[in-house]
Amino acid sequence: MRYHFVLATLLVCILAPAAAHAQDQAPALRVVEVRREALVAELVCPENAALALAATIDGAPRDLVVQPAAAEPAALALVIETTPAMGEAGTPHSSRLHDAVTRATALLDRAPPGSQVGLVAFDRTARVIQPLSTDILAARRALGALVTAPHTPEDSSSGYALDQGLRRGAELLAAAPAGPRVLVVFAAGPAGELDPTTLRAPIDTGLSLALVELGGPAGAASALTRAASELGAVYLSYHAAESAALPTQAASVDQGLGALLAAPLRLQVASEALAPGAHQLTITGCGAPLATSFETAVARHSVGGWPASLGVAVLVVGGALLAWRRRATRAATGSSGASTARYRAPGAVTTARGSRQGAAPALELVVWDGRERRVQPLRDRQISLGRDPGCDVCIASEWVSALHARISVVDQGVEITDLGSTNGTTVGEPGRILAPDLPEPLELGEIVRIGPEVRLSVQAAARAGAGAAP
Repeated sequence: MRYHFVLATLLVCILAPAAAHAQDQAPALRVVEVRREALVAELVCPENAALALAATIDGAPRDLVVQPAAAEPAALALVIETTPAMGEAGTPHSSRLHDAVTRATALLDRAPPGSQVGLVAFDRTARVIQPLSTDILAARRALGALVTAPHTPEDSSSGYALDQGLRRGAELLAAAPAGPRVLVVFAAGPAGELDPTTLRAPIDTGLSLALVELGGPAGAASALTRAASELGAVYLSYHAAESAALPTQAASVDQGLGALLAAPLRLQVASEALAPGAHQLTITGCGAPLATSFETAVARHSVGGWPASLGVAVLVVGGALLAWRRRATRAATGSSGASTARYRAPGAVTTARGSRQGAAPALELVVWDGRERRVQPLRDRQISLGRDPGCDVCIASEWVSALHARISVVDQGVEITDLGSTNGTTVGEPGRILAPDLPEPLELGEIVRIGPEVRLSVQAAARAGAGAAP
């Protein structure tokens, strides 16, 4: 019918960026970060369905860690039809409007704390009943006060202002702060055609859209099912001929709408030993198996064959010679002014590396891992740092690679070497990123950073009886 095409065009123009979810589609899965040891993915899964998740990459089982995320406050616009058709019978012993109010109230119960709710009603025209507000109680009262419009001679093609209702709801959400934006329509469907000339410029709000049809049997074709299919929006039907079917229907609608407000689960999937190139991640345990593709970067120093390897070797040798020359210059001239300007930890001791008079001070490594402060004496000329328990200093942080860096005590002082870590190693303030496998001088007290949490520095050990530095 011509009307079906017109309504679908109307909804596309108003809500083109709406989220693409059909009622029977599997929850969304996407890879958000690929690291050397693990990849991070986000999964939107119905409640209570994430109890037995399992992961495979290219068909091989992988260790999986699930990190539930707290749902952030959302902006929710409820657009409810109030035409005379909404006063007709819906579920047993209820009208369609009462069904809409009941399911909308259940959705408010699922809204994360701090969410904002706005209410729009439409029949022959659309009107904002409640602007966007965090006052959920006021929204409940406004829902309870809705009534259907009386029958009028104009209840024909001009008596169904769904386009205006969508536009009013989208305008409410456009003014909302950053965060999820959800528009839910509760409607019985139009009674006549819409004039396409009533369409206005599309409103780009980046919102998610759901259409709940009241009074229509599930699976039956209608204008709203066609519109939802055209949009790729969530389509839900709330209809039951018998009271015994109501709990199942209510749970289906509530779960479908609640998924729009739920925060995605954050999945950390082990990805060691993956060859460079395309791979497929599959998650089971959340309804039908979910799959998504991702790519791993080409391994470091592996591009270009032997010419590239030769170039890398030249860089390594050149860097080592440059580091040796800087150490020799520092040994002859003493500490430079640039070195003394570097950031040092409170209480750190600065020594002149050119001077070898007397015994070298005992050194210790101070590590902050975001939870505790550890101090470890440097008794060996080299120590390894990493997440692997076999390292001399084991740091249990996702930002630290299995074998991350090496600290060496040399004749002229201390050096630090990044061992090709995933997240890199930064030294000093504002910070210089170490090149892989190239030793760099490290001043006593100079801060080394690994990710946003881990900090460490090499300091002169406190003399016996003097107490530790503050």
